[in-house]
Amino acid sequence: MRAYRARQRGDEEQPTFEAALDDGDELARAVDRTGQLQLELAAASDAGKVLEATLAKERRRTETARGRLDRAQAEVDALRVKLAERAGEVSELVEENRTLRVGNAAQRRLLDAAQRQHANLPNRAVRRQVAKQDRKIR
Repeated sequence: MRAYRARQRGDEEQPTFEAALDDGDELARAVDRTGQLQLELAAASDAGKVLEATLAKERRRTETARGRLDRAQAEVDALRVKLAERAGEVSELVEENRTLRVGNAAQRRLLDAAQRQHANLPNRAVRRQVAKQDRKIR
């Protein structure tokens, strides 16, 4: 509307931005470049916000994973302690088993010797007959 009125009055019309840009006006080029840089800055800012959000998410994931890793490490440490305790118990049981086997072998030798002695003794019927004869003799 302003341009129309200016033409009616005969005022010299100011060139439009596009015409000034086409004519190679340095101010117009600077203003255009400023607009482009503002768009790039806005895009970079948006990209930065996305990257910050992604970084925050990854930090949370890392902290969660670190917590799980710490808990798993604690479980492994506890299992190692139990394993060491069980290894000690196994060693004690192996030693006890060896001792019992030695004692069992000694008892078996004594039993075998007693059975050999008992085999040389007369059986019950023979002992009764001997006892009967002893009573008769007395």
